[in-house]
Amino acid sequence: MSDRHGIGELPVRPTPVPPAGAQGPTLYEYLVFSLDAEKYALPLRSVRELLRAPKLTRVPRAPADIAGIISVRGNITTVVDLKIRLGLPGFVDRVSPRILMVDVGSEIFGFLVDEVHYVERIHDNQIEYAVKMGSEFSHHVEGVARPGLIYDDAGVAHGDDDDILILLDPVNVAEMSRC
Repeated sequence: MSDRHGIGELPVRPTPVPPAGAQGPTLYEYLVFSLDAEKYALPLRSVRELLRAPKLTRVPRAPADIAGIISVRGNITTVVDLKIRLGLPGFVDRVSPRILMVDVGSEIFGFLVDEVHYVERIHDNQIEYAVKMGSEFSHHVEGVARPGLIYDDAGVAHGDDDDILILLDPVNVAEMSRC
């Protein structure tokens, strides 16, 4: 088994179909992964590839949320411990089963994650954006999605609203990592 995985190899969850005749909301694709027991997601367009976590090289005097650096096809990449960055207890001994390689403008960052699950297609009406939630929400969070909900023509939600994804903004997550 290769240490690199194409994002196209991940399963795509079926997308709820809006009612017949309904104007279709904008559809976005997110890569769903977990940190501890919670599910998070990044815009699929920003994720380059998925790696098994190799041995990381520690960087002296780096902030705690910088897990280290790795070489990917000759390019040095900063690896961010997403757990610490998001205020969770970090990975033990900097070990993680997966690294998401994420394109952030002109740079590529590695994000340590526990597990990668699937690609989720989310309609914009299934997202509650952080700006609407108030300033208590983290700077790194774009919003919260409820992919199990479908809205009818009257704007009434139907379906499973227990399925919640925390949508991360990759630029803001990587922002503090730039030197």
